[in-house]
Amino acid sequence: MCTEYLARANVPSKLEADLADPYCDDSVRLCVTRLLGFVAGRSAAVAEHLLRSHEAPFPQSIAGLIDSRDPAARLCAIHAWATSCLQMKGLTFMLGWKPLLQEMVSLVSATQNEIAKGAMDAWVIVLKA
Repeated sequence: MCTEYLARANVPSKLEADLADPYCDDSVRLCVTRLLGFVAGRSAAVAEHLLRSHEAPFPQSIAGLIDSRDPAARLCAIHAWATSCLQMKGLTFMLGWKPLLQEMVSLVSATQNEIAKGAMDAWVIVLKA
């Protein structure tokens, strides 16, 4: 599968560098964050690398997109959060990050219907893992 190839080819480190670039375009940030969420969910080694600290580019991108006013950005971050939780390292990291965890819990009752549905779907993914 494509995500398995990406995990082996050192692509996550290169994409993570794009997230750290302050001139990264918003649409690129959305796509890269979502892709890294998929890859982190498929590879424990990648999850460990991407989620090494709260200040790392990938978790910061998730947190920043969740705080966005744009529903598409928020949904992207919600699903990147959920898929990165498919690995034990990702689950431990995300559940240990209290401010982000509180935000994810509160999104279930968001006033925007799409955001609430996306958050509920994310929690289903996490709880099934």
